[in-house]
Amino acid sequence: MEKSKNVKCGWLYFDDKKLKIKDCGKPYRVSYDEIDRYFNIQFKQKFMDGTFKNANSPYKKAFKKYELL
Repeated sequence: MEKSKNVKCGWLYFDDKKLKIKDCGKPYRVSYDEIDRYFNIQFKQKFMDGTFKNANSPYKKAFKKYELL
């Protein structure tokens, strides 16, 4: 399977009871180490404490990650 060069990311939100997507450009992966340095927290430890490999862990979900920040 060929990777598309036209992949973009966005933020899904409601506006006047309509779903809209805010264009956020090209996707980029931010490492846990970068998050720790920027916010001066131990974010990475939450995901490397043994529960990270558990597929049912709430820490695998983006919502939980945003909540922690």
